[in-house]
Amino acid sequence: MKPLVLRVARGTLRAELAGRGWAAEAEYHSLEDISAAVAQLVEEMPGPRQPRGMTLLLEPPLAQVRRLYDLPSVCSEDLRAMVAMQAGRFFRKNGAPLVTDAIWLSRRGSNRVALAVAVEAPVVDVVVAAARDAGLDVVGAGPSGPGRLAELSLLPGEIRITRQRAARSGLRRLGVVVVATWLLLGSAYALMLRLERGKVDRERASLAGGVAALSGLRREVRGAEQMLQAVDNAERGRGRALSQVGRLVSALPDSAFLSSLLVSRDGSALIAGRALRASEVLAALTQTAVAPRFEGPILKETAAGRQWEGFTIRLGAAPQ
Repeated sequence: MKPLVLRVARGTLRAELAGRGWAAEAEYHSLEDISAAVAQLVEEMPGPRQPRGMTLLLEPPLAQVRRLYDLPSVCSEDLRAMVAMQAGRFFRKNGAPLVTDAIWLSRRGSNRVALAVAVEAPVVDVVVAAARDAGLDVVGAGPSGPGRLAELSLLPGEIRITRQRAARSGLRRLGVVVVATWLLLGSAYALMLRLERGKVDRERASLAGGVAALSGLRREVRGAEQMLQAVDNAERGRGRALSQVGRLVSALPDSAFLSSLLVSRDGSALIAGRALRASEVLAALTQTAVAPRFEGPILKETAAGRQWEGFTIRLGAAPQ
């Protein structure tokens, strides 16, 4: 079943059920009124089968949409981190922390244009909490509007952190499965190679006069050994990469999370994220990374009732 769509405007909430032709509105005068207004709209939904999810669409001026020009040509993750860490430069804050997102509209040459959006975090937090109290899970949040606005997400920081942690946990499990699969394939191939070599040796003993045939078989065995060596080399390379990522993630304090990780061809890296104390992240990375250093200023902001420090750290290339 499609989720309930809740359009949040200044002073009004509008609930819609796609495909049923049902819609209802409720007014609110302050953030404290939103919980009761959401509960009222949920109670008014028709039919025995009701959705379990909710999608939030924030209307202007609650959702601040901006086109940003001449930003550095960075990847999409770095663009989101850059806009989040410099939210006060691009949006009105009105004394409240902001939830932000950004995508590239164009990155060609000097014609670099990004589409960014922001909303005051308390507004989204209150609506999300009200939806949970009404038994609905917020599956998405974004600005209301046409075009590529639908690609922007305004989920609260708490939900993003939870989903990022789940994604990192899934990535670790996937890495273990990949390594185990390569080990299994390598072992199976080695066993098959040993069996083939035994077969070749037996044939060589029985074909005393077949020198030419025996030479051909030897070439095949050498080719198989080279293939096995190539598989082993690829396996070791993947193992080192997964090990480096694992050491980097495990070195982070529990209060820190990454919003982007950019690795260059020379092995250096640029990471961005948030932590209760950015200095602890730098100190932790000193034990596992090469010459970590802050890139740019440390930006402070409040999210979910806590003071966070946004950081960007550059890591040197690891020795081969």
